[in-house]
Amino acid sequence: MNKSPVIVCGGSYMTPAHETHHYAGTHFAEIVAQKLNTDLVVLSNGGCSNFSVALQVEKAIDWYPTPSLILAGNVPVDRIELPLTEDISHVSINDQIYHIPEFKSYHRTKNPKFISTAIRDFFVEDSYHLKNWKNEVNDIEKFIKPIHTWFETCYNINLKRKLDDFVIYSYYHKLHNSKIPYFICHEIPRDTHNQAPWLIDKQGNYLPQYLSIEIEHLIDEDSRSQFGSPYHTSKKCQQLIADLIISTYEKNIDNWR
Repeated sequence: MNKSPVIVCGGSYMTPAHETHHYAGTHFAEIVAQKLNTDLVVLSNGGCSNFSVALQVEKAIDWYPTPSLILAGNVPVDRIELPLTEDISHVSINDQIYHIPEFKSYHRTKNPKFISTAIRDFFVEDSYHLKNWKNEVNDIEKFIKPIHTWFETCYNINLKRKLDDFVIYSYYHKLHNSKIPYFICHEIPRDTHNQAPWLIDKQGNYLPQYLSIEIEHLIDEDSRSQFGSPYHTSKKCQQLIADLIISTYEKNIDNWR
């Protein structure tokens, strides 16, 4: 295997199924890595926030040896972080709980410092996520009522959306400055022309690194509610996405070296 891996960052659309799942080995990132004859490093995590994705990208850029390709995508704004300890001054992706068994996981820490998840997970009694957290966090129930109070008194979706815009700007720009080949593969609708102007050429066209619109068309033609699919699409759709990425990569890699 090539020592320079493909690294994937993002939420559930960007996360391969666990090795024991019947969708194992079928995610587009796995297909791309296999085509490029290298390993895949999965930093992505289903259900996480854009802050988590930023930490993933930070880790990917600092990975050694330098990745051959980074695949990234952002997530909805209804995701938050829950600190589990006061000792989080030097937080990294290594401190996060990767808690969903259906997905491949980069790291399962014995001493988690924070959870990154959707707000709704705290409003479903004995939810799927809470059941998994109980295996890794003592007294997880003590956080539920404070989250309810915070949401009812302090949460504002528009402020959170603006905050996430800044976070996404940060990790998009870090990818751009890293000089590592990358693709933006999945994106919640936003004004990317203003959000990341470096992805636009002088004629107003997206650069090859920005594939999310083309990938979104493939997803739209597929069923977004594929039953039993952790990454929300069919295996056929994943193959089409992989083919698009590989084709674009091969056409442009000489310009990115």
